[in-house]
Amino acid sequence: MLHNSGKRMSEQFINDETFLELKSLKDVPQGVKDEFVKLSHDPTFMADPKKVFAVGCIRDASQPCRCLIFGAISSQHCLLFYEKGGRAHQYLIAAFELSDKTCKLIWKGSANSYAGRRVKNFVQLKQLVNSGKTDDAASL
Repeated sequence: MLHNSGKRMSEQFINDETFLELKSLKDVPQGVKDEFVKLSHDPTFMADPKKVFAVGCIRDASQPCRCLIFGAISSQHCLLFYEKGGRAHQYLIAAFELSDKTCKLIWKGSANSYAGRRVKNFVQLKQLVNSGKTDDAASL
């Protein structure tokens, strides 16, 4: 079940858990990658930070339309903060709950372009979520 809002999500865990920042897709758990691909219906997943990805609305099907900015992981949750190209360039957040056997998307949010492009690390993402300046996202 997806949480209703970024504020509720932050109250549940973002402030209470210790997170390690992830700088590369190789550090993202495979279960998170698999669940993301399944839910997004996009086998290209996303590009590593600062790597080439399809920013515009026309893309080669082999090129990802998303690019990881950074991730964050705790013992129970994994967050991905990333850009998504297309007709409207977006900054998105995907929050996953981790367990021994499953990985479940619990919230997807977005930040406007001005706020999103200013977020460079987990501390700033936490501040953005806590400020209430995120919206629920329709898609990954």
